[in-house]
Amino acid sequence: MNEQKPGAVASTDELGPVACLRDYAAQYTGRGDDCGRLARMVVNALTWIPVTERLPERYKEVLVAFAGQCALAATGQYTGSPMDQQGWCYPAENRDCTDSGNDPVVTHWMPLPDVPKA
Repeated sequence: MNEQKPGAVASTDELGPVACLRDYAAQYTGRGDDCGRLARMVVNALTWIPVTERLPERYKEVLVAFAGQCALAATGQYTGSPMDQQGWCYPAENRDCTDSGNDPVVTHWMPLPDVPKA
């Protein structure tokens, strides 16, 4: 990886396009104008949120990431119910995706994008 100057953004080859966009927008989050507001929205929309920091609104569909061998993210809802997997409800095909056979643990989440307008 190339060494970068302070404030420089890695290329999409190094990070991938989503991470590159997030890092580019992060440079402008301190501005007090519309550009700064938009940059903060981009960074917030493209950042995984650890469940240890904050949980989503109950019953709102979000993108979730699992600990362990589950390589793909899925959609799910935080219900807080002891009847669900650690308070999370997600599709049954994501269960038993760990080598141990245990249900996966949700570690991070992010809001889903808005649906396209018809």
